[in-house]
Amino acid sequence: MELDILAEKENVICEMVSNLYRTKSNDDSEIFTSIYNQYKSIHLQYSELSKNNLEALKRGLFIQWYQKTEPNFLSGISDLEQDAEKQIVNNLFTVINTKQVDSELIWMLNYYNSWDWVFLNYENFRRFDTNLVNEANNRLPENIDKKLMLKRGQMGKYWLSLIKYGSTE
Repeated sequence: MELDILAEKENVICEMVSNLYRTKSNDDSEIFTSIYNQYKSIHLQYSELSKNNLEALKRGLFIQWYQKTEPNFLSGISDLEQDAEKQIVNNLFTVINTKQVDSELIWMLNYYNSWDWVFLNYENFRRFDTNLVNEANNRLPENIDKKLMLKRGQMGKYWLSLIKYGSTE
């Protein structure tokens, strides 16, 4: 499955970034350029899949949000393709407008909305639907399926890092 392959590529990149951060070498610019290009390619593939795949949409949207909220030397994400970013946002609004949203996407959108400036640079952005993004929905789930999240690339790692929200086996 293509999503599994992309998640594994993300896991390899995350390990590389972590190792580079630990070694703190001054000679890593070429390696980071390669990492950024690999992540750009992964995001582009998610954007292509996102039209018909909610999981790809979630991962692509996460990467866009994470690029803006975390330093690139920690995330491995920098300078994503603008057309791919726009495609993800357009597909997100299609999913919202056709009511194909699931509960996970709702809590993700509410979480991302805390950094509302992240998505404001998109021409068609009109704030998230207030039926989805509101105070009543502004909470993460009490439990996150650890096994599932470990198969979801950097997005899964991030959600699992919020250990105060617990996890299931």
